Amino acid sequence: MATQLQIRRGTTSQMNAFTGAEGELAVNTTTDTVHVHDGSTAGGHALAKADGSNIAAYAGSFTTISASGTITGNVTGNITGSVLTAAQTNITSLGTLSALTVSGDLDVDGTANLDVVDIDGAVDMATTLTVAGLATVSEMTVSDTDDIRLRFLNGTTFKAGLQVATSTGDMIAGSAVDDLAVRSQANMLFSTGGNTERMRIDGATGGLLVGTTSLAVSTSTGSVTGAVINTTGLFEAAKTGTVMELNRLTADGKILNVRRDGTSVGSVGVINGNNFTVGGAVASHAGLQFGTENVTPMVAGSEADGGADLGASNLRWRNLYLSGFVRAGAGTAADPVLTGSDGNTGFFFPSGGVTCFTQNGVERGRFDASGNFLVGRTSVGSTGNGHSIRGGDSAIFSRDSTGESCIIARNNTPGPALRFNSNGSNIGGIGTHSAGGTELYMGNGSNIGFRFEQTGADRIEPCVGLGQSGRNNAIDLGISGNQWRSIYCETVFESSDRTLKQDIEALSDAEQRVAIAAKSLLRKYRLISDVEKEDNRYSFGIIAQDLQAAFAAEGLDAANYKMWKEATFTDETTGEEKTQQSIVYSQLLAFIIAAI
Repeated sequence: MATQLQIRRGTTSQMNAFTGAEGELAVNTTTDTVHVHDGSTAGGHALAKADGSNIAAYAGSFTTISASGTITGNVTGNITGSVLTAAQTNITSLGTLSALTVSGDLDVDGTANLDVVDIDGAVDMATTLTVAGLATVSEMTVSDTDDIRLRFLNGTTFKAGLQVATSTGDMIAGSAVDDLAVRSQANMLFSTGGNTERMRIDGATGGLLVGTTSLAVSTSTGSVTGAVINTTGLFEAAKTGTVMELNRLTADGKILNVRRDGTSVGSVGVINGNNFTVGGAVASHAGLQFGTENVTPMVAGSEADGGADLGASNLRWRNLYLSGFVRAGAGTAADPVLTGSDGNTGFFFPSGGVTCFTQNGVERGRFDASGNFLVGRTSVGSTGNGHSIRGGDSAIFSRDSTGESCIIARNNTPGPALRFNSNGSNIGGIGTHSAGGTELYMGNGSNIGFRFEQTGADRIEPCVGLGQSGRNNAIDLGISGNQWRSIYCETVFESSDRTLKQDIEALSDAEQRVAIAAKSLLRKYRLISDVEKEDNRYSFGIIAQDLQAAFAAEGLDAANYKMWKEATFTDETTGEEKTQQSIVYSQLLAFIIAAI
């Protein structure tokens, strides 16, 4: 009979308390399992049965569990190594795994606590899978008849999670049936194309941040860019360049609609193909249309010719700078189109080419279509009250009632009050010549004039044209071919003072004979100019040619005597050059008396 060999043996508790020598074998009589000792590990290292039936009930530690079949028992302890499975792994109850690598599917019916999960297949969970470390899963299916949750914990502290509720959810207050509730205890970050953050929901405020991690985009000076939608309803954005673009497709209409308490109050949009618009939506509220090199008015979102004001009586623009034109409507005297602060004083345009001035609702003057300036009247005229300054002609000052038609004043110093020019050169004027401005003069632009004197006897004196100096014995009143008809006066004085004379002599015999002959030359006649005026009365006098002949008969020349004069002139009526003789009767009378 063969030799019987018995080795050390004992129960599980005995085995766990025993440390065998290196290479020593011991038998666990509780589990019918062989333990291999290494000389230092209490309990040694248990060997698995061929059918693996002792693994599920094993309370010790395994370095590696590798099985091609199914572990149908429960692992109630902790697995600190890796569990490698090539096929589907069904776990009904599991302790804590530091790593789990599954090349097939992982089906968790119970609770699994994992540090690291690496699964190439699908994860089908009926209850709870807890991963403390890194989880790499190609597909995960979480199912339950009650609320479905995916929680992320730090130890036992909740940090984030997902929930789909079959009734009212509790992960996020207010979530309802079939809502997907995503919850984070801090910021919720989103990334694309790597680990660079693209978007976040701010944990403190709930604001949505795109392209930025700061809420301070509205106060950014260039260091912060991005967009923020605050839970208060405020949208903020900042960037270098265009901050926002809104694009309406196909048809005209609103691009941005602005509401208050649900009612539209204004909009930004497009009209007539590509004209930008901005304005109010409420009835009678104005807006603007930006067309081709023009800005036109709108009212309540529609084009409105003449329908909107620029400013108001109590809200005025300060200055208006234009390089082109101001074009206004017609207006009336009571409602002018161009005014100041007084709404009925200004300008209106009643018809083409006419510009009128109104004051307190009453027309005061106008430029008519011919360029005439009219004051107090609406058409050019010389009757009635009102004045006309004709653009291509003259000025007419007219007044029917009492008062002056025109007043021209010269104050303080004497000088011209009115000057007359021809082709740019002065030809005469009217002015004052005394220091007090009470005496008037009139004259040409050279040396012919007269002045009205009040100092001493009232009189009219000859003077230089536009000055104060008198001209004694230097100006004629009329000429031979252009004479005054009559002079009415009480007394005629001629200077006869000795101091004014020289070469004083008695008449010669020949001169006395001419004087005697002149007496016999007296004739009566009718002047041709009188007859033409139907005045047939006779005049008395001497024919100048007869007097000239009487002097010649005595060998004397009548031209040497002031009583006779011959002058050549051009007739202003016919243009014919004429020679005409005249007689100074005061001189002739003295001459004849000398011979009596």
